[in-house]
Formats: sequence, C-alpha cells, structure tokens
Amino acid sequence: DQRLLTEALSKIETDITALAKDLSGLKFHVSLGTPAPSKTEGNKPVANLKNESGSSIQEILENLVDRYNDLAINTERLSIHNRDVKKNIEDLDVLSARLQSGAMNFRMVPIANLFNRFPAQVRDIARQIGKRVDLKISGSDTELDKILINQLADPLLHLIRNSIDHGIEKPEERVLKEKLEVGEINLKAYYMGSNAIIEIEDDGKGIDPKTILSKAIEKGLISNSQTVELSEKEIFDFIFEPGFSSAEKVTELSGRGVGMDVVKTSINQMQGSIKIESKANVGTKVTLRLPLTLAVVGILLVAENGYEFAFPILNVEEIINIRLTKDILKINDTLVYNFRSELVPVNFLSDFLDYPKNLQSNGENFLLILNDGESKIGVIVDEVLGQQSVLLKQLGSLIEKAPFAIGCTILSNSKLVLILNVLELTEFNTNFETTNLYEKIERVDQIQNKRETQTVLVVDDSRMQRKRICEFLQQNGYNTEEAADGYDALNICQKISINSFCVDIQMPLMDGYELIGRLRKIDTYKFTNISVISGAHMNKENALARLNELDVYDFYEKPVDLDNLIADLDEKLINEAFDQKEAHLK
Repeated sequence: DQRLLTEALSKIETDITALAKDLSGLKFHVSLGTPAPSKTEGNKPVANLKNESGSSIQEILENLVDRYNDLAINTERLSIHNRDVKKNIEDLDVLSARLQSGAMNFRMVPIANLFNRFPAQVRDIARQIGKRVDLKISGSDTELDKILINQLADPLLHLIRNSIDHGIEKPEERVLKEKLEVGEINLKAYYMGSNAIIEIEDDGKGIDPKTILSKAIEKGLISNSQTVELSEKEIFDFIFEPGFSSAEKVTELSGRGVGMDVVKTSINQMQGSIKIESKANVGTKVTLRLPLTLAVVGILLVAENGYEFAFPILNVEEIINIRLTKDILKINDTLVYNFRSELVPVNFLSDFLDYPKNLQSNGENFLLILNDGESKIGVIVDEVLGQQSVLLKQLGSLIEKAPFAIGCTILSNSKLVLILNVLELTEFNTNFETTNLYEKIERVDQIQNKRETQTVLVVDDSRMQRKRICEFLQQNGYNTEEAADGYDALNICQKISINSFCVDIQMPLMDGYELIGRLRKIDTYKFTNISVISGAHMNKENALARLNELDVYDFYEKPVDLDNLIADLDEKLINEAFDQKEAHLK
C-alpha cells in the first residue's frame, strides 16, 4: 500500500536523524578522550572501556557510524524506489484510461448500420396494407455502443410499424384532410449532452387523448373521477400498459395489445426513457433518450439501514444534506421537498425496495434529487458512499425480473451492488402511510432536540473506552464529559450539571462503587441515572446485588453494546420526560 510505504519511510528517516544526533554526541566525547555524560564507569574515560568481546567503545561507535551510513544509503535507495513505484502507478493509470478509451471507441459504431435496414422494411409494410410512406433519415452518423444498436433493432421496428399502421392514413383519407398522398416518417438521431436521442415522427392522424382515456377506464386502469387530474403525458403513458390497444380492429400488424409495453421494458433495460407526444390530425412523435454506452457507467453509491445500492451518476442532479422535519414537508399526505421553488416528491429508498427503513437517530439524512430527463424525484438515504466508474453487468436469465434494477456491478471490495433505474423510480407510486411516517420523523426530531440538552459523564481509566463511548453519544446528539477516575468525576460534576453517568467499576484511586456511593450522598445526584460498565471477568451477580443497594440497575460488560446503551439512555432521560409531559397535559 502506497500510504503505508510512505509512512514507513518517514519513520525510518526520523529514527535515522535521531540516531545520527546521538552518535555525533558520543563520537565527540570519544575524540576528546573524556567521559560522556552518564556513560562512565568510575573515573575511566569512555573511550578506554571495552565490551565482553574486547572491542573498545571507539571501535563500536565507528561500527555504528558505518551502519548508520549504510542505513542512510539504503533509505535513499528505498526512497528512489518509492518514487519509481509512484511514477509506474501514474503511468499505469494513464495507460488504463487510454485502453478504456480505445475499447470504448472500438465499441462505438454509427447508427447508420441500424437505420439503413428500415427503408426496405417500410416499403414492404406500407405496400402490404395499401399505404404510401416515405421514410426520411437524418443523423445516421451518430455513434452508439454496438450492443445498444443490436438491442434497438426490434423496438425501433415496432415503433415504425406502429407509425405506418396507426398513424399514417390511407391515400384517399389524406387527400380529404388536404395532406399529401404520401405519408412521411422522420427517423432522426442526435446527441443531447451525454445522451443519444432518437425520434420517430410521423405526419399521420395522431392520437386522441379521449380515446386513450376511454380505453383506460374500460380496462379498469383508472376511474372516471381520476381522469380530471391527469396530464397529457400521463394519459399517453397508458399506451405502455400491458394488453393496452386503441386499435379498432385486429390486423396482422396491430390491435393485439402486445408490443408497446415490451418496447418500454426494452428501453428501460438500456437505461433509457421513452416519451410520446401527439396532436390530432398533425402527427405523433416518439422520443427515445439513451446512454451512449452500456459498458462502463459512472455510479453514485448510497446506503440506507446498511443496504447498499447505486444510481447512474447521469441521473443524479444534486445531493443535499437535510434534517427530516425541518426540510421535508407534508402536503396532502405526500412528502415533498422545495427544490429551487419546485416541489419534488420525496420517498425513502426503503419505500421503493420494501426493506426496513432507518429513521436515523441524529435526524440527519441525505436527499438525492434524481432526474430521468422528464421529471424529478427525491430519494432519502442514510449515507453517500462515493462515486465510481464501473462495468455494468446484466442480472442474467436466472432472474426473470428485478424491480427497479437495470443491472449490477462488483465493487473493488468484492461486494455485488444493484444499479437502480431512475425512470422506474419516478413512475412508481409508493403506497405507505405518510401520516404515520411523518409522526415517526417528528418523534425522532423531538428525541434529537431533547438529547442536545442532556450531558453524560463517562468515567473510565481506559482512554480508549472513554473515547469510543463519548464519540458514539456525541454522534447521536448527547453532550459528553470524560473523567479518568472517581476524584476527577466528582470535581467535574460539582462544576457542571450532569444528567447521567457511565461508570467503570475497577479504577485506581477510587473505584466505581465508592464513586457511586459518594454521588448518592449529593442531593443533586441522589436519583440521577447511573449505568455501570465493567469487564467480563467480574462476578456479575455479586456486582448487581451491590449496585442495587445504590439504586443502579443498568450493567454493561465490555465491550459495551452502544446501541443498547443509547436505547436505555433515551428511555431514562427522554421517554420518561415525554411521558411526564403528556401526563401533565392530560
């Protein structure tokens, strides 16, 4: 490890400098033939002393100086080797980046390889159903990952077939509508930021939202009362429901309700999105937004309640540190966040993936603002673990369907992490009791505020134990003080007010029993909560019997279970206060 090597070199150099200083001092005294300070034997000069093998101090010192010089030379060689290793690592990083870039360029091919298949197919389909259609292609030099191009073939053909069958009218109908007899379909590709956009636009009869709504009501996808609240985009999204079809009759090309849901699923698996826009008697445009490659993707690693997941970094608009009750609002039983004057719906990541949520005890969380290109959503997580570029792997045929997952990756620590599909998250309507959840969040905030008023004194002769307990309590909102023994603890609690004590039993000067006995004689601390901590070698039954006489009932063996400790502190210092307050209000 580079860091450890650097630290080792630094320590060696420090030791060598100190040794050189000591040797120089000793050599100075030897050259004068005078005894060095505290290095004499009777009245004999140090230089005349000899060891058991007969070597004089002069010879020993000269030997040490030679060894010091050899060590200095070897250290310099090691330092040079260290610099060479650093340079080799940097060169390796550059080479790796070039190889990755070269591999990606090798995978990128013009989309013309796909678009050029369609003109002949369009002519055959149009001739089959008695229509005249002209396919116009633009942007065929746009490059995409060849894996994406292979996966796009069937979805694009289906969309073009729909445009011919559903959109373009027959020649006689087009003449009556004062249109050209030959219908037109524009197939276009271009770049937008780090995405590729593919548009299939026709000048046909378009889609009537009322027809879509009536079909959706007929199939039970929505009720009459809900139709008023729907936007045009939400109405067109019904087209992607399984088994949905607005065709008046079944033909060889359409009307079976099979296809558009498959198209959307395919696009989602490519980390893409699909959108339909249409105007009656003007035409329909289907827009696909796709990543340029599926091989290497940038991800943001996050965690909630110990579960780790990843989001494509391109979908992460912003990361915000929040306090739940201060920053998250509840409007009509929906949690929202005011993001630059836009109310963004918010959910916990666990609400989507159906695992236990963790309402953090300190009330602080991270809010990810995710954008799928059309809409935004806020996702609450406990931790943001960092950003990486990883190789995306498909889940394989053994897993038929994994909700919200577009694939997975294996991290450098050998952990397998699911990469989540932001588009599916934005479209998913979580059903959970927002009111109860918000009450829990408010309760957490009340606990946090109460903790900030409480001070816990940790008394232990082990500095490591004190630091471990104090840091954990501070992270969860409690104020802490430290004492190394009983006398120190008594001095502290006379200067400041202490709400609870964590006391070790075995300490020098004054043990835990004596300290607790003295505290109980002070009126202020006669009934104060005291928790006792001690090693496992103690006789717990005898200790508890003696502690009960001192009104102490919480006993923890080292290493202390900190989660249990803070739960007991909350019970004694906070919950009882809440119960007393509620009783007073009643």
